[in-house]
Amino acid sequence: MSRTPKDTQDDAEQVEQQVDAADAAPEDAAAEADIEAAAKPARARRTTTRTRKAATADEAPGDEAEEQPEQPAASAVAEPPELAKDQPAAASAAPLVVEDGVPPEAAAEAAEGAEAEIELPPTLPAPTLSAPVQPQAKPGKAELRPGQQPRRQMKVGRVVSDKMDKTVIVAVEYTRAHRLYKKPMKRTSKFAAHDERNECHIGDVVRIEETRPLSKTKRWIVREVVQRRVVA
Repeated sequence: MSRTPKDTQDDAEQVEQQVDAADAAPEDAAAEADIEAAAKPARARRTTTRTRKAATADEAPGDEAEEQPEQPAASAVAEPPELAKDQPAAASAAPLVVEDGVPPEAAAEAAEGAEAEIELPPTLPAPTLSAPVQPQAKPGKAELRPGQQPRRQMKVGRVVSDKMDKTVIVAVEYTRAHRLYKKPMKRTSKFAAHDERNECHIGDVVRIEETRPLSKTKRWIVREVVQRRVVA
């Protein structure tokens, strides 16, 4: 014969009553000994009942899960046709709200107002490419005409050496003010100039012109003999 959960609960209540009675203070030692002897089987039954209850509690969820019928999913439940028809209208009637709680229409109007308030800088006209842009000349230098070569430096000096072939040494004197006393002082610079025909001799006054490098030290060329030397 199988025991029902109700019988198990009645037994548990009876065992608890017996244990409570055993725990009560007896009036005399004889009655206490009798009650203690009677309470031992009750305590054993109480422990067995608690173990059985724990086992039943562990198995109960599985049984309930097996007994409960499967509920259909929310998406599988078909809505009534009337509610399905009314739902699009309600969704369209409800105003859309952005994350900040502002309807899209109000946000669009605010954005248009902000764009109208912002003043854009005036656009510059596109440059015309009809004529090439000429580079600007540096201050202090004259502009050159088409086909004109840059003007080269010219100096006038006296020949102090003609020992080399096609080369003379020209000494150019100039004055500079002293940086402290401002007194004019004579200074002399020597330049190696190219003399193609060896026409220049010591003591001649010549005009030299700047040119391309002709050797390690020659950067000048003799253009004209201004004055021949005076022979006594």
